[in-house]
Amino acid sequence: MEINKLFIFSKDTDAFASQRGYNYQTLKTLETWISNFLSDNKEDIYCEFEEDIFQRNLLEQKLTFRQIKLYSSNFSFSSEEIKKCICHFFTLHVKSDYNDFAKEYIFETNTNIAKKYLDNDADLLREWFENQEQLDAEKLTKYSQKVKDIINEYIEEQKNALKDKDALKEALEVFEQLEHSFWEEFTKMIKWKFIGTSPDDEFSSTRANIESLIQKLPYETTNNNSTQILGVLLDNVFGVINEKHGEERKLTYDQLEQSLLSIGSDSDKWYSRKYDYYKTIDSINQFRIGEYYEILDMVNYCRRKKYLHKHKNLWNPFLIYYARNTQINPLFRRKAIYEIVFLNLEFYEVDYENLDSRQRPDGSLLGFEEEIQYYFSDFTIFKTAVDIENAHNIINLVFIASDEGKALISIDELRKWFVTLYRKINQKLLIESDISEKCSLLEQKGTFLLEINRLREKSNIEFRLYFDEILIIAEQAPLFKLSQFGDRIEKYIKMQLNIDPSDEMGIIVALEDFFEKLSPLVGVREGKVKLAQLQVKRGYNYLNTSVPKNLLKALDNFHKAKDNYLQEDTIEGFVLALLNIAQLYNSVGMHFASKNYALAAFRISVNKQLIKRVENSFSLLAYSDYLQGSWFNALSIYGKYIRLSLDTNFDKADEEREHEAIQNIAFMLYVMGRSSNQFKYLIESYLSLLDYIGNDIIIPIQAEFNKELQSYERYNQAIENHIDDFPLNDIGKTRTISFHALGSLWKISFDNTHEVISVAEEYISAIQIVLAEITLSDVDFHLLKSTIEIELTLSDKYLSPEQRPSNEVIKWKVYICFSEVVGVEMINQHSAFNMVSLRCILDNISLLQSNEFDQLFWKFFKESKLDTKQVAINLYQKIHRDIYVKKDFEAFQASSFEKEGFKLNFPRESKVME
Repeated sequence: MEINKLFIFSKDTDAFASQRGYNYQTLKTLETWISNFLSDNKEDIYCEFEEDIFQRNLLEQKLTFRQIKLYSSNFSFSSEEIKKCICHFFTLHVKSDYNDFAKEYIFETNTNIAKKYLDNDADLLREWFENQEQLDAEKLTKYSQKVKDIINEYIEEQKNALKDKDALKEALEVFEQLEHSFWEEFTKMIKWKFIGTSPDDEFSSTRANIESLIQKLPYETTNNNSTQILGVLLDNVFGVINEKHGEERKLTYDQLEQSLLSIGSDSDKWYSRKYDYYKTIDSINQFRIGEYYEILDMVNYCRRKKYLHKHKNLWNPFLIYYARNTQINPLFRRKAIYEIVFLNLEFYEVDYENLDSRQRPDGSLLGFEEEIQYYFSDFTIFKTAVDIENAHNIINLVFIASDEGKALISIDELRKWFVTLYRKINQKLLIESDISEKCSLLEQKGTFLLEINRLREKSNIEFRLYFDEILIIAEQAPLFKLSQFGDRIEKYIKMQLNIDPSDEMGIIVALEDFFEKLSPLVGVREGKVKLAQLQVKRGYNYLNTSVPKNLLKALDNFHKAKDNYLQEDTIEGFVLALLNIAQLYNSVGMHFASKNYALAAFRISVNKQLIKRVENSFSLLAYSDYLQGSWFNALSIYGKYIRLSLDTNFDKADEEREHEAIQNIAFMLYVMGRSSNQFKYLIESYLSLLDYIGNDIIIPIQAEFNKELQSYERYNQAIENHIDDFPLNDIGKTRTISFHALGSLWKISFDNTHEVISVAEEYISAIQIVLAEITLSDVDFHLLKSTIEIELTLSDKYLSPEQRPSNEVIKWKVYICFSEVVGVEMINQHSAFNMVSLRCILDNISLLQSNEFDQLFWKFFKESKLDTKQVAINLYQKIHRDIYVKKDFEAFQASSFEKEGFKLNFPRESKVME
């Protein structure tokens, strides 16, 4: 059968004549080119010929056709892009040119598969995607039929468009005779790649990965030169794409090798070629993030090379567009202004070894005064030491320009900015509680004084007071970049050697002495990252065993890794360590200890704009509440999680997490509806708020629960299998939390009010963390096994706990305090109060003499570093109130509902915590 006759149905997808910018498809082509080179793969890569990326391996007789999409929306079989993609793959498949090759067709996108809606067959696409590497006969039949249906629809649409009716008739006859095996073989060649991230994140991630690949290239020119090499190689890709004939749009192994060899001492060939490209563009009229960053890269390179300053007239219109565009983020505007100042002053790369022979910049800032004044129009926008440093750099440059008549900004205005900036540093130093940020501010203050004190009657080495203070607190400042600080000190020494080689001012000696004291701290800091990686690996090794107690050993290793990851360069590793710890606490039934770490992960993720980790934190918080039986709280946080997740794309792990969340929501609402009519209106309102998720997803899941759990025996067993404490224990006037630990049953009660909840949960979290540590340790406190009932009472004073008379159980009344304190010292004092009351309770159930127990307990407290484990970032109750807000609590009206009398075997005992 001549299936090549079906090629008459193909459409022209060639788009080479269109204007090409800095786009995702080009980056993916470059990424493939470098990856192939590193793996010694000598296949040819075609750009926008046959497909977006077409890879031909003549040695292995293999073809790969890749369609690349950068989208904001998700895909289903209803999506036109999916249908067009399959149809285009079909026309390529029947093309006779490729009959002798093994073929693979890949649809690749940054986004994800859409949610099921009406008959969009999103579930079918998701199922195919998840099972594409292991297709059984049943699945293959199902997916091939879907492919055939899409092609059928396409053929019907094409009939009227084709003028050659004889060829059409012949092609239709061939098409109708295609056997089932043809469709199955074709279907097996189609692959799906859904990355599950936003366009901006994927764009940035791809670029970062390319730079990482460049660092692995086996050439000396790649050392600290990845940006320039990226530019040169990207220019090669652009050149190939603009070839007129498709067969000429080819990248080969040899071409990449030649490009790398040509860079050598002539690295600015990259700049030259990109300059040739941009000089053909009259202007830009819209903001494209990829283009924006490329232009800033080019300007940055141009301004550092004196011989390229003549090009500033090309770059200025681009920078001015960004600087004056009120529609873009102010951060992007200020970055452009920063480059305008450096570019137009012709401030080129500094040779610190020969500062005395350096010619001063002879550029001008005339005409850019409004942009500079905008930069300093609002000092409140300078929130961090980095913001202050950038502003300081600009002021220094504009001072020189103004003094030479190259900027119409008065010296008085500049002095005002300088003084305001200096005062801002001093003000922030008085109130700054974050030690890392304080170090950065101290560096800024010292740098200010290093510059200005030589011009006034002040000590030349006054800067040392502030630099030395950094040495004292640096160990408590993991987010302060010590290695960068060390590099700057070296530069200051080089500058001073050119200014005052005999060191009459004494600055060089002071800097060198300081550098000697700083160096050991830098060495220790860099070693922490490697240690953290080993600790995580060791933790996972413990998790892979079947010994229950090894969970706690894994926990101990994750705690240690968490402390070592707490520095700016590895902040996401720190967040992941917090989330790992939270998950482990959940696995041993210590759900409030888990929440403590999920809350900390939330706070850091928000501060550092790690959106995916914010989602992870919400999910873990809700799951902890779910397991503990605090279902009103769980529903509240799951609601926040679902709303946030609807606005983002997902990878596979995210989809699994969302699926788990929806299942848990459905189960909670099902149990509530079955247990009492009092929840009817709350359930209806909650489902309504979830929109289509409630009606189209959760209600059908509940119907399945109803079928499977008809008998009370299976119903009760399902509840006991799902959670660890009585469900709905967070309704009514009083909450009671129950859990087993160290052979005892702990029952903790408190008023169910918004004011009390965060404080009470903080105390329970502290108890659970200590009990887990005791279980992990070899210390024997000789504790009796009993039932311990604790009544938590909110107090405005730190009061000692009171034991209540009881013959059957051990009863205590413990006073807890609301706190909004700031600063490490005050936070530690508050946490210490919780420890003192817990020590009293444990002492009471210990067979040891009180003084013996006391010594043992505080020794254990110190050796276990319990102070760092109770407070990972900030007080539990403070972060809790930021998430579990009063408005949500009042909306659920938890205290107005009656307690439900479940006859269930709770709380569940953990083998690990026995």
